[in-house]
Amino acid sequence: MEHAFIIKPDDLNWATQNSLEAANIRSVPGVHCPNCGIWTNVGISYPSAETGSLDAVADLKTPRPVPLDEFKNILGRIQPVIGANRPLKPGTELGPLRGKASGKFGDFAWLNPWTVLVRESLWFDAHKAGIDLVGVPAELDFGKKPFESLLEIEALPKVQMFVEQPVPICELCGRQPIKMPDRVKVIGSTFDDSIPLQRIANFSTILVANETFARFIRERELTDVLLSPIEVV
Repeated sequence: MEHAFIIKPDDLNWATQNSLEAANIRSVPGVHCPNCGIWTNVGISYPSAETGSLDAVADLKTPRPVPLDEFKNILGRIQPVIGANRPLKPGTELGPLRGKASGKFGDFAWLNPWTVLVRESLWFDAHKAGIDLVGVPAELDFGKKPFESLLEIEALPKVQMFVEQPVPICELCGRQPIKMPDRVKVIGSTFDDSIPLQRIANFSTILVANETFARFIRERELTDVLLSPIEVV
């Protein structure tokens, strides 16, 4: 049987001792859809995106909503640069994080509940243990107190959340306004348990760890992180 776990910040410890103010240096524009109005997705981030190549084909430096036709044109230019395995939605964050940080960081750090970073030494330990996490160094200013580099972990949107009642998808922009259920379940046929960390594709603010990564976290008693088992159906 496959096992999956929601991974999230330990707010009692993390939020009271640390501060992290940063943003990815590029982002896909929001969209103005004739049906849905202006909207943007929250959660998806590709810090490994090569921003130099992106800058050559589109202006992604200034977050803004654009008309639907312009949005589709921009996506058509940047999707080949990003790669077919990295789906793009309005508001997708691109490139490394840049900002400032302070505090007594533990093993994990969080920009928000859906953007996770780890100490560089922990990232190396995970790789030695056979856990293949894609990590990109965040460009953070720690002030006068030097600190070990933090790496943002890239979690691709892969697994699908089970939805009791079908939610229609906008035929123009693709928006599907799913609400958070009382109990999160993921669809087994969409869950690749070989991936240590992935994002729920249809609810991208939720991160899902596989059993191997969850065991690594628990056995080492890693800090500033919580795991909650979820049902695979």
